[in-house]
Amino acid sequence: GCPGPRGEMATMDSPAARHSAVVVEDLIQGLNEWRNIQDIVRLTFKAFHDVLKAQGEAIRTLERANEAKANKSEVASALQHKAGTADLNAKLMEINAALATKA
Repeated sequence: GCPGPRGEMATMDSPAARHSAVVVEDLIQGLNEWRNIQDIVRLTFKAFHDVLKAQGEAIRTLERANEAKANKSEVASALQHKAGTADLNAKLMEINAALATKA
């Protein structure tokens, strides 16, 4: 989509997206305000529009993927709660001692 009048991104069914599609179609066909513009200029604008649209979609995909990832402080907090080697060895010795008494 393209940014709406207040900078928000247009969804595929929004009025801004429909207006954008009409403007791009006019640009391609050389209609309305585009009728006296050289083909190379119109094609350049169309190519720029396509690249900008693809980049916007890629950014939205990255933003959605990034929402699910942990940030540095969350990782640091999780690492503070992990068991150290000494704790693990002590627990293993407790388990071994418990098993030895039951055997």
